[in-house]
Amino acid sequence: MAAPSEWDDVFEMKYLDILDSPNNGFPSEDVSKLKDMSIFCTCMTYNNSDNEEASWRSYVTEREQVIRISYDFAKLCTILDKSTNQNIYIGMVDYLPRKAILNPMGINCIRNKSDENDLDILYVNNFCLKQDAYKYEMELRFCKIITGEQGKSQKECKIENIDISPSITKITLPPINYKRLTQEEAESKKNDQLQKFKRLKEICPKISIHVSNLYDTSKEDMTSELTINIK
Repeated sequence: MAAPSEWDDVFEMKYLDILDSPNNGFPSEDVSKLKDMSIFCTCMTYNNSDNEEASWRSYVTEREQVIRISYDFAKLCTILDKSTNQNIYIGMVDYLPRKAILNPMGINCIRNKSDENDLDILYVNNFCLKQDAYKYEMELRFCKIITGEQGKSQKECKIENIDISPSITKITLPPINYKRLTQEEAESKKNDQLQKFKRLKEICPKISIHVSNLYDTSKEDMTSELTINIK
């Protein structure tokens, strides 16, 4: 899980401005506690098929080796719930007009002060506000909160001793637009796909490996399962 200060989107830290606003509506003792919190997050999308092109374009570059991992959400939540005594919060991002992100006023949140995690939930809900230019992401955020100086000095945090592989439903390799490649480049790309496939099958032999058909006019389905005979 990464600290949002390490992300490319500079707006990800705007939620902290709420705490410095005289109109935030929070009691001063709550503001002090909220400022002592640091949040770490892993982001996922809950529906990628409608935005296949935008999703791959956002993350695939010549420098990066990207794959897409699909999870069974219910199984993933069950594993997280049973495998750790730490609180992992799941927030669905709320996409707002740019003005609302530039001038954050907090959110209307019905607080249950009898819940010891009340302020954590408020913090996560405010963190899950994002400008609507990113609405296509349809983002879910898995969050962990650390209080005190320990969290302030970290760029990431790890949840140890959890095996989430049983919740993985498939792994998808990125699409290749062969029309834009020379024959030599196409052969190189095919070989790269083959090597990725082999490595993934060594690591997770029981999980199906697919490839995106975004640029393949011969396929009706958006993805196809791969076998060892990659062509």
